[in-house]
Amino acid sequence: DGPRIKKKAPHNYPKAELPKSPLNKQTTVADKHQAVPLLLKTNQDKKNEKSSLSSRPVDIRLVPVKSTNFTKENSKTYNLETILFRFYNVYGERMPSKGQYAPVIAIFSKQKEQNIPLTITGDGEQRRDFTHIDDIVDGLIRIAESDEKHEDAWELGTGKNYSLNEVADMFGDVKREYVDDVKGNYRETLRINNDAIDRLGWQPTDKLKEYIKSLWKK
Repeated sequence: DGPRIKKKAPHNYPKAELPKSPLNKQTTVADKHQAVPLLLKTNQDKKNEKSSLSSRPVDIRLVPVKSTNFTKENSKTYNLETILFRFYNVYGERMPSKGQYAPVIAIFSKQKEQNIPLTITGDGEQRRDFTHIDDIVDGLIRIAESDEKHEDAWELGTGKNYSLNEVADMFGDVKREYVDDVKGNYRETLRINNDAIDRLGWQPTDKLKEYIKSLWKK
């Protein structure tokens, strides 16, 4: 008859059970120790999630903080050389007058041109540091050509700020319309360090009043 081969008892692994769902949106992957649930999203799920996120109020003050921290962490994790900049309310030629990133100078300019009230959020007393595009470009060139490394971020701002009401005054005798403030809106922005000036020889100038006047001389 020959020798008999003894069969090994089957392993008693946990069973991976699918939930009772017509879409089978949830499935499981079983290894030899446990069953791990995985969620598979349908297109409708993604649409609902996107709609839910877009309807949530966003504190805009957290956006630059989170992006800065994200860049720093990835720089350390993947050993990447990164350079961080902080721009302060850039204005100048070719600035967009509509869309999410349109600067207030462009918006006010277009509203005056169309002879409609200047739209001001909140009480208009929030102050902003405005920086001309020529100074931004000069700062970026200096940073790119220098061997100086910044431990945080290069701040490119004039170091002088104006309230939105003061900016509106620069557009002359124009009607204003005050609307609800935006959640998380800063009360003030202002360059807080002089590193670009002291270490790179950058020299920004306050051109805001002259620039706004120049818009109506063309």
